[in-house]
Amino acid sequence: MIDQALISYVKENLAAGFPENEIRDGLRKVGWREEEIEEGFLNAGGRPVSPLPQVPQIEDGPAETEPGFFAKRKKTLLVALIIAVAAPILAFAGVMTYQKFIKTEAPLPETEQAAAPQETAPSNAEKKSIEEQARTQRDRQRLEDIAEIQSALSEYFTANSFYPKKLADLSLQAIPADPKNRTDYLYNALGEPALNYSLAFVLEEDVGTLKAGLQAVSSENKLEAAETTRQDQLVKGEITPEKISSEIEITDLSKLPFYPGEEVTLEAKTALELQAVLLIMDNLNLTDKKIYYYDSSKFTPAPTIYFEATLAHGTAGETAYAALYTDGASCSSVVSGSEVTVVGTTYTLSRSGSISLSSGTAYTVCIKSSSGTANIKNAKIILEQTDSNGITALETLQSIIPSLKTATS
Repeated sequence: MIDQALISYVKENLAAGFPENEIRDGLRKVGWREEEIEEGFLNAGGRPVSPLPQVPQIEDGPAETEPGFFAKRKKTLLVALIIAVAAPILAFAGVMTYQKFIKTEAPLPETEQAAAPQETAPSNAEKKSIEEQARTQRDRQRLEDIAEIQSALSEYFTANSFYPKKLADLSLQAIPADPKNRTDYLYNALGEPALNYSLAFVLEEDVGTLKAGLQAVSSENKLEAAETTRQDQLVKGEITPEKISSEIEITDLSKLPFYPGEEVTLEAKTALELQAVLLIMDNLNLTDKKIYYYDSSKFTPAPTIYFEATLAHGTAGETAYAALYTDGASCSSVVSGSEVTVVGTTYTLSRSGSISLSSGTAYTVCIKSSSGTANIKNAKIILEQTDSNGITALETLQSIIPSLKTATS
């Protein structure tokens, strides 16, 4: 019967990764026969690990045996076990020593650095905005300084019946100076004794109705600093007309749509006695030559579009030309197919073929001549709509110019 100790021994060593030939050699050296070793390998199964099996002793005398497989390697295995246990301990002690006495702070990885808040350099637009704000603040400070000086000068004149020779004679704790370069404002007492004065200062930009550059006030021309600052705030959009006074009603163009070339009436209604009216226009050119603004949403169905003009030339046999352009200032971008011509001195209506207009674009009529002078009486954009189901949206515009337009180019 096969010895279970042998089977357990074979299984244990195979599981530990020892080569089969080494296990067989070890068993042979301790006295196991080949057939027993072979049977042990064939029947090796999941049995508890047990000590190396010993060959039964022969009764007629002790047999001399060699040490087992583990017995032969006992010292080697012991040393390996000590190293395996001690190595982690030594490694941990080394890491702790390094961190405590040697390690210095290393830079953060790039990803961590990116996560940390960093100051970024302002863009050019941000720098420009900051500079503009600084100039505005300095200019408004100048207005306050001049108003303060003028008030002190008036008090001085009331007490003495004349103005001081220099600003240092005023009863001010500190004489205001220019906020940028800290130089004194230019004061000049006029007369002996001084019954008038002039006070000059320089603005870095337009402030309200005051222009950038040299400004001067006098005993007869007092600076209304608070009013000028309010005007500047209104121009820069810092306050709205409603915040200035609820007693004034002004036409709000943002609620009154109009087109280029259209005449617009502005009204200011109030029971107050107005000293002045300031009209502020942001990017509005009152001499705009554009005569028609095309909006395709105004037309259902979409129209077929034509251009026509009544032309004549100042010289017989010469040609007058007219067309639609998208750039009235230079008359270089003509609408394709819109040009009409008339030859001779008789006014004649001429219509183009079908043309295309772009929605959201303003159009101008330009005329030219082959030579001499071309004349135009009128021009029209014709928008023709046809639909069997009916027209649901349209727009009409009539612009009348009671004078002839001529061109010599």
